[in-house]
Amino acid sequence: MIIDRWFEDRRAALACMTTALLIGALSLGGESLTELLRYDRSAIFAGQWWRALSGHLVHASVGHTLLNVAGLVLIALLFPEPLPLWRWAWRLLILSLGISALMLWRLPELGWYVGLSGTLHGLFVLGFWWLFRQGDKLAPLLLIVLIGKLVWEHFNGPITSNEALVGVPVLVEAHSYGALCAVIYLALARLGARLSAPRTNTGDI
Repeated sequence: MIIDRWFEDRRAALACMTTALLIGALSLGGESLTELLRYDRSAIFAGQWWRALSGHLVHASVGHTLLNVAGLVLIALLFPEPLPLWRWAWRLLILSLGISALMLWRLPELGWYVGLSGTLHGLFVLGFWWLFRQGDKLAPLLLIVLIGKLVWEHFNGPITSNEALVGVPVLVEAHSYGALCAVIYLALARLGARLSAPRTNTGDI
């Protein structure tokens, strides 16, 4: 089983742990720091561009924080991809900024947003792709589960228990945007790999 490869290379676990520690450190700043860093539409248009990234690293409650940290742990266990830390950071950056860009474009009524759940959905898609490339039979099943979850949320709204744990309404659009950004990321990475094939053909993304 692919999860056994976690014991061969710990870089995925290190990357997830680093992200979790950053999220935990930011949570110690309390509500005032959260308000300073959260995605805020009017503040972003006023020039506070960092919120498009930092908004995904702060959370509404302890339960919200723990839920997303648990998501990071699950990613580390399911997808022990041997990525250098800089490439993990690059993925976080691209997915988070992509989600924020889509929220600015598609959700003008959204005043503010916090949480990593959208980015996590994107990371799951990237993980499924890596599993598929490894020939793991678990990948298609996991992808079907994720698609089913997104479809359910689109038509029925968020899972009630999750919303109660988070403490604020769950923005299901962020989940779909995260998955979409991951698909675009993969498509562009594949295109870049093909264009640079005469020079290198590592396939790393």
